Amino acid sequence: MKSEKRQSSRNKIAYLLIAILIIFLCPSAAHADDWNMWGHDSNHTSHSKEDIELPLELFWKTEVEGSMYSSPVASNGLVYVGSKDSYLHTFDAKTGEERYNYETFKYPLYATIASTPLVTDSSIFISSYDDRLYAYQNSGKLKWKCFAGRVTYSSPTIYNNTIYIGTGTGIYALGKDDGILTWEYETNGMIYSSPAVSEDGVYAASSEGFIYALNMSNGELIWKYTTLGKITSSPAIDQRAAYIGSFDKNIYALDIRTGDLKWKYETGGEIRSSPAISNDSIYIGSNDGYVYALEKDTSRLKWKYRTDDEIISSPALAGNYLFIASMDGNLYIFNAEDGKLEDKIEIEEGIKASLAITDNIVYLLSENSELYAFKSNTSKYHIQKPPEDYADADTNEKMPKIYIISGIMFVLLAAITVSTIKKKKVFPKKKKTDEKTDSNAKKETNEREIRIAHQPVRGSLPVKLEGSKDEVPLSNNYQKQLESLQNHKLLEGGTSETILNEAQIKISSANHDNAEKLLKIADELVEKENNLLTDIVTLQVKITGKDPSQYQKISHLLDSALHDLKEGLFEDSQLYLENAKKDFEEQKKKS
Repeated sequence: MKSEKRQSSRNKIAYLLIAILIIFLCPSAAHADDWNMWGHDSNHTSHSKEDIELPLELFWKTEVEGSMYSSPVASNGLVYVGSKDSYLHTFDAKTGEERYNYETFKYPLYATIASTPLVTDSSIFISSYDDRLYAYQNSGKLKWKCFAGRVTYSSPTIYNNTIYIGTGTGIYALGKDDGILTWEYETNGMIYSSPAVSEDGVYAASSEGFIYALNMSNGELIWKYTTLGKITSSPAIDQRAAYIGSFDKNIYALDIRTGDLKWKYETGGEIRSSPAISNDSIYIGSNDGYVYALEKDTSRLKWKYRTDDEIISSPALAGNYLFIASMDGNLYIFNAEDGKLEDKIEIEEGIKASLAITDNIVYLLSENSELYAFKSNTSKYHIQKPPEDYADADTNEKMPKIYIISGIMFVLLAAITVSTIKKKKVFPKKKKTDEKTDSNAKKETNEREIRIAHQPVRGSLPVKLEGSKDEVPLSNNYQKQLESLQNHKLLEGGTSETILNEAQIKISSANHDNAEKLLKIADELVEKENNLLTDIVTLQVKITGKDPSQYQKISHLLDSALHDLKEGLFEDSQLYLENAKKDFEEQKKKS
């Protein structure tokens, strides 16, 4: 009996020493909270677990070649960012020194990298404007590449062994090791946002204003929700809801399993920013220049703060602080709970890209292609430069205590373990885990579409009761506004046409609240589309009669810009026009 107690005591000591030894000898067990994908994690919470301290100071900054659409991520001691020059740039996280370039295929229409890279322990995943998704080894060797259907702004997300990404035609799921397509789901409109993924499903939104929830195993539709505006915002999810912003100026919270509207909150501008979420709050920026903090369960406004320009960048949480950048060229740092402005750091240019936070360092990318790293000047993070050859290094300094302690424990552990193994095996046999039950049992329908609830709109026109004597004059007023926009509209097609058609339906049915809202949206869209169309036609006139062999590519770019504008892909059209203008200026210099 005493022998058994002694044996049990040895077992407990062995377990304890093993645990302590792992903590001391395996730094990865206490590794920094890497920001290795868009939104920090597959739920896109944009919430780092690090307890960052203030104030921040400039650690380093460096210029990235080519204009930027991508946001930075930080992992494995490196910072990664994609560029319009068709390269994925990597920088040392401690010094800002450029390390490697992963070159995408040199596509004639510029293989711009607009998505944010995804980094794992062994691989790097990035999509490009050549319609492909690439997987690289950390050494830079290409593992695989696959055609993924007009990949643009969407950034890849990983969950278990599957990569999820949005495209111009839908949502794709691919194997991370071989790039083989697992499933695809065709959507209405392009997917600009990055899919959020959890065990409940895959969540993404399209340029047509739809929010999708898909079965992660087979891509079948669980539910679909419709907003009144384009969506480029990426959803953030938790166990209860999916949170997202729309161009219709609203922040939405949808039940994670049913798609039912839990609440919506109207801001003063279009929402391109994506939300960051904590246990009880949601944070997001708007084109009205405000950053909003709301209660997740009720949508109650906790606080808001106005910056001096629109907010396109997405917020990030770390410790007790909320970090968000504005197009006014400032990085704002707030107390996340009460909205107190803790610090305001001036950057040379506006910021569209979202932030990344790891190792007590905040990384951001400005519109003039400058990559910044700000660190806490009271943090324990510091740069260490080990000797080039450790064997020849000066050994006069005392050996760090961690190695002395680890060595002593290793000897003790070895002695106890050998003694224990002779008498009885320390580790019990592994138990077989039960297989997961079929999830299809709890799925009641294949598809469900939920329309937006009608709510009163803030505006100058009063809401009239249906059937009142003022109803006809009010409808006539809205009809005149609609016809005026139709006459002012230069483009055949485009998103504005869809909105105007929807507005006509609302006017005909005397749904004045939504008619007014749709007409406001259409007014802004018509102006934007007219301006872009004018720029396209102006450049087309300039190249008319020029040598086709020299200006053929420019002509093709302009055709693509016009096509995408008619299809409602406004930002894609802008990009093609931008590339056409760049080629035109280069051609002028040559001639």
